[in-house]
Amino acid sequence: MNPRAMNPRARQIACSLDLSGHNQIGLSGGPQRCYPRTMRLKLQHGFTLVELLVVIAIIGILIALLLPAVQAAREAARRTQCTNNLKQMGLAIHNYTATHGVMPIGSTGPSGDRNNPDRMGERLHGLFSVILPFLEQGGIYDDLDIQTQQTETGHEQMRYTVVEPYICPSYPHPAMIPAGTSGLYEWQWGAFTTYQGVGGVILHWSQKTVQPINNPGGGALPFNGIFGWDFQRKLHEVTDGLSKTLMMGEFVHRDCDAAGCEPAPGKVRPWIMGGSRNGPSSYAYKVLQNPPNIVIKVSNTKYNYLPHGSYHPGITQFMFGDGSARPIYDDIDFRRVYQPLASCDGGEVVEFP
Repeated sequence: MNPRAMNPRARQIACSLDLSGHNQIGLSGGPQRCYPRTMRLKLQHGFTLVELLVVIAIIGILIALLLPAVQAAREAARRTQCTNNLKQMGLAIHNYTATHGVMPIGSTGPSGDRNNPDRMGERLHGLFSVILPFLEQGGIYDDLDIQTQQTETGHEQMRYTVVEPYICPSYPHPAMIPAGTSGLYEWQWGAFTTYQGVGGVILHWSQKTVQPINNPGGGALPFNGIFGWDFQRKLHEVTDGLSKTLMMGEFVHRDCDAAGCEPAPGKVRPWIMGGSRNGPSSYAYKVLQNPPNIVIKVSNTKYNYLPHGSYHPGITQFMFGDGSARPIYDDIDFRRVYQPLASCDGGEVVEFP
């Protein structure tokens, strides 16, 4: 009799005669194999290869669905930190203004030479140096000689100190380039700022709006921005309203064309540098002659007109004169909204959310 045809009780007795699973000789003469109950249960609950592949495929799909959401959450956190950076600098600028009675300078030249176009902007300190004490960075500020040239040789060691509010967390490149780095000029050595002040806009060329400075390389500089070359604005002079005037925005420009972009840092400069006499060119603020995030090379514009921009998708974060920070989208109306926001006393009526 075949054990498979036995009733359950008889089969249990037959199998119990050899719990080790040795062959039993049934009445039919053929070998029959009995397994202990625990072994039979384990065999019944195994995964097949197909089931395992299905589980792996499902896990892969879930990861593919979740990854963009994780990346978006991280970018949102970086964007929030960038907003906080701008607000910190806005508070520092207003504390500076309350202390000194005027807003910080943008860029400047040596004392006594401000009317000499060949001496203006002898790489003196600018906006990002003078607000350091109001960002709780007094130790760095005390080691600077604000009245002395900030030469391009890199000897001033504070230039290599990274100031956290000056770097947007979405900036993917190193925040500091050490001295002696090959392939880069000496004026590119140091800790960077990925922000620039707003130095107005040239809407109509006139002696009232454009400074009389010889600027063949850097580009003409206007009078109508919150920041400017060798002058300091008073709050009551911002007649368009602080909440309607741009004061600072992100700046990460690299020259780009159809062949690609120049290596980092591109046109980003150390925070310690206020400006260069070659032009003169400002390293602390920019004039809004180009839309944000536009792809352009400095050879097709002027250094002072390089566009603000960011690594946030589709937007550039800006701070207004009242210290508030808001995003400006790349598709903003350039002529009717973006450029008028750069003027502090032009009387333009601008609707901006």
